[in-house]
Amino acid sequence: MDFRERSSWPKDPKGETMRRTLSFLCAFALLATALAAPSCLPEPGIERFVINQENAFGGEHGTLSVIDPEGNVENEAGGLLLGLIPNRIAIDRTIAYVTNSGDDTIQLIDLDTLESVATFELAAADGGSCSPWESVIGEEKGYTTCFLSSEVIVWNKTDGTILGHIPLPDADDTHPASPEGLELAGDTLYVANTGFSFADFSYG
Repeated sequence: MDFRERSSWPKDPKGETMRRTLSFLCAFALLATALAAPSCLPEPGIERFVINQENAFGGEHGTLSVIDPEGNVENEAGGLLLGLIPNRIAIDRTIAYVTNSGDDTIQLIDLDTLESVATFELAAADGGSCSPWESVIGEEKGYTTCFLSSEVIVWNKTDGTILGHIPLPDADDTHPASPEGLELAGDTLYVANTGFSFADFSYG
């Protein structure tokens, strides 16, 4: 409905009542929608952590920002340097696992001290580059998608020992899986494959 045309409606009392009724219903619907929608504001009492890519292609290391429960932001928190091209962060209790795509590593951050406590190196099954995209953390294991080698690496979340490689099927004859996101639900791992090909920069 084009609300600019309402002035052309008949101006009899019944029409006026109709317009008022419609206006009330529209206002009620908007209010109900606003109340039902999730808030865009941070939840009170929640601390948030944000990874930043700093001139990724210039070889600069990433940094960490911390947003406290009141909404105050501390950039370059703790003077901590992340790896090259930090792409995703996964939090397990007081440890953050940062997936660094540029140097094939998983970096462990103690969120209480904001210190880097360990770095796990990843490699594709053939020994080449993995280009890790995202990681999820289970009870004892971590799982990381490898964009370049089209596989998921399974590793021990305590010491980083590589426990296995899960190859992913190609999208088609010319497009590898090229996975990005993943989610762990119980004993099932869901992986989102893009089917991206570097040969012609297309998707399968």
